[in-house]
Amino acid sequence: MLPILIGAIIGYTIGFDSVKLFPKEFIKSLNLVAVLIIFITIYYSSILLHELGHFCAFKAMGVNIRMIKVSIVGVIFNKNKTSLKINPSGLGVGGIVVPHIGIISDEAKFKEMQKIYAKAMIAAPMVTLSLVILGGISIVISSVMGIMNTPYLMITGIFLCLFNILLCIGCFIKTENVYGDFRAYSCFKKDNFFAALMMYQYIMLAEDFVEERAGNTYLRQVLIEGFKNRAAEKEVDMLTISCSATFLIEYLVGEMEKLPESIAEYIDYCYLNQTLLTNQKALEIHKSFLVYMAYYFEKTGEHSKAEQIYEEFITKLPKNQVFDYWKMQAEQIILKKDHTQHLLDVKNIKPNSFYKILGVFNGFYWDELILNQMDKDEFMV
Repeated sequence: MLPILIGAIIGYTIGFDSVKLFPKEFIKSLNLVAVLIIFITIYYSSILLHELGHFCAFKAMGVNIRMIKVSIVGVIFNKNKTSLKINPSGLGVGGIVVPHIGIISDEAKFKEMQKIYAKAMIAAPMVTLSLVILGGISIVISSVMGIMNTPYLMITGIFLCLFNILLCIGCFIKTENVYGDFRAYSCFKKDNFFAALMMYQYIMLAEDFVEERAGNTYLRQVLIEGFKNRAAEKEVDMLTISCSATFLIEYLVGEMEKLPESIAEYIDYCYLNQTLLTNQKALEIHKSFLVYMAYYFEKTGEHSKAEQIYEEFITKLPKNQVFDYWKMQAEQIILKKDHTQHLLDVKNIKPNSFYKILGVFNGFYWDELILNQMDKDEFMV
């Protein structure tokens, strides 16, 4: 979204001056509807081809795909059938490819998958760069043949260059919550913790997610070992928080009998330093981790801590669909109010903003359904 916004501003600013580069006759010869159709077609085609770069790279290296989605249209791949999903409230302008990870049984398999992921990340930008070159060739051909003779070839070339240059810029972005493809490529190659976390979190999007999570003990161990170092340094970045939240949820729903000691100690540290999770730069994952911490304290018999988080943080969250879901869930778990009927309807489950994209997968709701149906009197160790 960021490069698109920057591109829109730059394009709008430069657009008026660039029009002067063309003869008035050229501008008058253009049909606005035709230009708009070319604009929309190239825009979404560029995103689709970019995602197909990821898709084809994964498939070529033997990794199956669970979903490819562009804007509101997604294709879901199951073992026995392929289905088309249209979600008007879903990802509005971007795209995503969800690979099927399977069970990573040992280091050799992990390293192999790590290389596959890295190659798949770099494949899409290569497609995008090719489209930039194609756009440039179109502009040159149109110029040689005369732009009055090939006006729409010139427009096509300009749009191809513009959109795909912006997509290339996006591939270099790295922020607290966004890794562009070039950045992700580097992380998958060099950072075992990053790679293991991405793979582990994709497991819940698999068709056989229950069995695959249970079987991925090697990935779990890689993450626990990597987490120890990050927790010792008191890191509160997205990856550290996301990892701790992942295991905390597994503990809450009974997937883990005992929370790893490093994560239990990290929770205590975060409780004493809650502002690290609630400051202006905090992401949604930081806030959700604090919510799950409240459930953890309730489960372990520290009701006063759970109630403090509820009163001082959860109740003061602004109104939106995700935060409203957290409030109702917290009322049930901490205050013992019965919202079971509402919370067991998957249409009402919105644990994070990704529900608009990943809500087509049963695994996305699984842990929340378990958490929401727990007998309130038994939500204690």
